[in-house]
Amino acid sequence: MNSYKINNASVFSNNLNPPNVLSVILCSAAALVLLLTSIFGALWFLISGTLMLIPLTFLSPIYDSIKIKKRFDWTQQIIIVTGGSNGVGEQATKLFLSLGAKVAVLDINKPNYEFPQSQLKYYRCDAGNSKDVESTVKSISKELGTPTVLLNNVGIVKVKSFIDSSYEELDRVNSVTFSSHVYVTRAVLPLMIQNRKGHIISMASILSFSTHPKAVSYCAAKAAVHSFYEGLRQELGSRPESSNIEVSVVYPSHISTGMFAGVTVPKFLMLDITSEQVAEQVAKIIDGQKGKEMFIPKTGGLVMFYNICPRIIRDKVYLLFNNNSRLDNFKGNQW
Repeated sequence: MNSYKINNASVFSNNLNPPNVLSVILCSAAALVLLLTSIFGALWFLISGTLMLIPLTFLSPIYDSIKIKKRFDWTQQIIIVTGGSNGVGEQATKLFLSLGAKVAVLDINKPNYEFPQSQLKYYRCDAGNSKDVESTVKSISKELGTPTVLLNNVGIVKVKSFIDSSYEELDRVNSVTFSSHVYVTRAVLPLMIQNRKGHIISMASILSFSTHPKAVSYCAAKAAVHSFYEGLRQELGSRPESSNIEVSVVYPSHISTGMFAGVTVPKFLMLDITSEQVAEQVAKIIDGQKGKEMFIPKTGGLVMFYNICPRIIRDKVYLLFNNNSRLDNFKGNQW
């Protein structure tokens, strides 16, 4: 029997007195009850969340039609699209042009698609650079007029483990994917307030509420976009001079573009969607003239219930869907 001494008193490692045994039993029982409660609680959240999403799927179009203020005239709109040269930004720009709007594309790459010169103007701009953004928005205001809609869409990803990422890589992902929303909104907002109208739309992601190894910086930036939207919406709504400015956010699931080529996702949880589908939903939000938050598809909203589950449940779900290997075959576009 092993023993050790404390202040010359011999204490045996296997000498548990009855009160200690009782404490261990009670603590174990309490832990078991807590675990079962957490499991049933998580199931309850998932089931109730699903039941809530079903009626919302059918009722939201009716609710949206009630909120429309007046017929929307696209020909009077001046829309800024960041990252409008490819992906969702490209499809959104093409759709806006077809509806008669004027579009200012902010991107470091020039659009490769054909567009009417009278409706679209390209500005070479690094949206992750505040000085570049400020001067570009001033040019847009002089050349096209006061922007009425802003689509914060630009984003980049660097698939690499966090510990192996350089400071430059981390800063770049954050500045383009998150800070661009802050900088462009900050430059455009005073013009919208002065014009007493405007609509700001942020392109977040379902990854605003979950994350993946090797894409920690990207997921964190998208989570910041969600927080930025929520705070901005509340702040603008509480000030009389900015209460006419609408704020919306979109949370797409896995978009089948070159950005995330090779990523494997559970098909029954995250349906593949196209850039065209996302662009169409963004246009519907603008046409509705009312701030909105939208998951595409709507079932993506279930991730919010996952996010409030206890950590032990999230870890089990994480292992169940093998999150560690989803980016192993990544072949997407990286800067």
